[in-house]
Amino acid sequence: MRKKYLKMIFNTEVKLSKKKYWYENLGFNFFYYYLKIRSFFSKKDSIIHFVYETNTQCTLRCKECHSYMPYFTKEAHYMTNFETFKAEIDKLLKSVDLIVSFRLQGGETLLVKDLAKMVEYVCSKKQILHIQIISNGTIIPSEELIKAMQNPKVLLSLSDYSINKKLTSRLKYDEILQICKDNNIDAKHWLTKAGDSWVNRNYISNENLKDRELAIKNLAACHCFGYPKCLILFKGKLYICAPAVYFASTNPDFYIPEGDVIDVMNTPQKLLTKWVKEFNQKKYFDLCSRCNAAENVNVRTQPGVQLEETQTLVAVESNPAKSI
Repeated sequence: MRKKYLKMIFNTEVKLSKKKYWYENLGFNFFYYYLKIRSFFSKKDSIIHFVYETNTQCTLRCKECHSYMPYFTKEAHYMTNFETFKAEIDKLLKSVDLIVSFRLQGGETLLVKDLAKMVEYVCSKKQILHIQIISNGTIIPSEELIKAMQNPKVLLSLSDYSINKKLTSRLKYDEILQICKDNNIDAKHWLTKAGDSWVNRNYISNENLKDRELAIKNLAACHCFGYPKCLILFKGKLYICAPAVYFASTNPDFYIPEGDVIDVMNTPQKLLTKWVKEFNQKKYFDLCSRCNAAENVNVRTQPGVQLEETQTLVAVESNPAKSI
């Protein structure tokens, strides 16, 4: 467990959450060592920042989407359901101690038909401390979802696209925030952390390259979903970042080194516990050697710039040769 990453989560999601646990109220240092002691006795790691990628469909087509959602082909698009979600979460929870920050994220998460049932289910799990639902603010929550989100564990997190005036008519931030206020739901509209710009999405080349120093440098520069190193579960497999999910999902020949992805659903439970612990404690991944995060960290673009319906990844890449 990386102390500095945990502190980032503690100072944002933990402190902002309505749900408070006794060991969180005693301050960060106590919280950190409490998790370490739990891990020692349980022989399992706690995951600091976890993302369940619910779907790839979205109501927007952001050119610099870090999850590459507008670039998924029709054949590669995916949306989970409650039964699949339950099976995957049940299997993973048997191999971890706690999950501090649990995110439901797409695509546009509110497109998922079973989202309310999924939220109710993870709220019932004592191993999951804090839950965020990520939305772009274009869809009004259903009555079922409003009820599910009243649990104090839940934060509805609205990403910010308001600087792009072309999207103004589609954004429903005020209406959604009022609904949340009226129903005692914890909700935040996050103004873009970088001010009036986004960091460009990262690219991973498809080659067998292993460079420890470069991998460490790229991982340090990467802030996938706002934090360095988040574990993402998509279609039963655990990945290190959203670009890895995209490239692995759309290119059957995309090379991922052994140990840089875990097939959660097809790994025996005892072995899964060992592998998740090793995965969670890694200081770098070979896959990070092939990323451009360090080069990209100061490359900015306007938030929410939309692709035209006919544009594809090849058409918008500055270096088409990189496209798969």
